[in-house]
Amino acid sequence: MPSIRRRYPLRCSGHYGPELADRVDRWFLSWNLLPEAADLVALRETNFTYLAALCWPAGDRRTLFDLARLAICLTRRDSEWDAGRAGDPAAVRASIAASITDTRAHYEPMAFHEPRWAPPIASVWSSLARHCSPALMARLADAIVGYLSACLASCRRNDAVDVPAYLTHRRGTVAQRVDHVLTEISLGIELPKEWLTHPLLTRLLDIDVDRTVLLQDVLSLRKGAGGR
Repeated sequence: MPSIRRRYPLRCSGHYGPELADRVDRWFLSWNLLPEAADLVALRETNFTYLAALCWPAGDRRTLFDLARLAICLTRRDSEWDAGRAGDPAAVRASIAASITDTRAHYEPMAFHEPRWAPPIASVWSSLARHCSPALMARLADAIVGYLSACLASCRRNDAVDVPAYLTHRRGTVAQRVDHVLTEISLGIELPKEWLTHPLLTRLLDIDVDRTVLLQDVLSLRKGAGGR
């Protein structure tokens, strides 16, 4: 179980346990996406199922299984892109663009544009779609596309930007809009359309995005400064 520094006790899903974590890991490993032994060790140490149980503690066991699998796919895919930017940035941009197309198509079988990560994500997507409305799945797709589009722009932008431009960019790459939809899924709810456009709720969600940007940038400051 990862060591998480916290000031207060964390709420964890009652459905979490070693058996479920092992089931998620075995499912992910069955796709043969980790060629290096070190990656396998890191996967076990990270324990994405535990992290999902902390992020979305209210869901039932099936929902936790799906969200943990989605989290592990999206996070490992992002890590692979990050690692590949220095070596072959053009290939990374092409992979992100293909993933945008697949997400917009809701990972329609037999029509994958990004063949490496689309199949496992499609497996989770079909499971979620059996229990979520088409409208909610469309919102999830839109949120992921927004995030991927920001990542694609990040691959092309000049790092020498001013603070407002950086914040606009960062609000997309932080992926908190995706979490907003996943939280609804975990709670077994679907916010009405008229609520989603209400000024108070849109402002609250905007503030949550900025909160996440600040938190993640503070936590990654040492890494961004080269470990200093």
